[in-house]
Amino acid sequence: MEHVIVEGRYPEPTTPEAVIERGQAQRFCFDLYRSHPVTHYLALDGAHICCVFRAPDAESVRRALARIGVLPPERVWTASLEGATGNVTDLARAASLAAGREALVLVEREFTDPVDFAAVQALEDAGSWCLDQHHVRFLGTFFAKDRRRMICLYAAPDAESVRLTNRRLQLPFERVWAARVFGPGAGPEDT
Repeated sequence: MEHVIVEGRYPEPTTPEAVIERGQAQRFCFDLYRSHPVTHYLALDGAHICCVFRAPDAESVRRALARIGVLPPERVWTASLEGATGNVTDLARAASLAAGREALVLVEREFTDPVDFAAVQALEDAGSWCLDQHHVRFLGTFFAKDRRRMICLYAAPDAESVRLTNRRLQLPFERVWAARVFGPGAGPEDT
């Protein structure tokens, strides 16, 4: 089974409760395609979402989403989990705990050419002083199997602190946003 990342935007803001309700109502379809949601990261404004599934492949998740009539996602891709201790569920729990005390911030990175995770991580490690100065703590990264996309999770005072550190360290990013985490793997209150 693969980690499959689904990125999407909503025409109208949504809530965690609405996402969970839709998922439960359509669970049979996810089961049919062996695509199981692990956790969801929803922007604080409810306008966009990043969902993590366990599935045989990205196509299985695409088919399940199409069959239940969900708006076409912006992106669906397979990923490895990098830089985090433990598994996807452990990362979701760490993100949930962090979100209770500070902001949970997602950074979307896209690369024209394939990159090595270690090279990007080395840039961040070299700038650890900057992360420390702004109270930004790296939690983990979903790294695309084609090595052209990343979603990095941080705990920080706010999204602007993460945006500032990424600029100072000259780490490329497409979007930086604060999120809430929920779903089966996010913690005991969400199971």
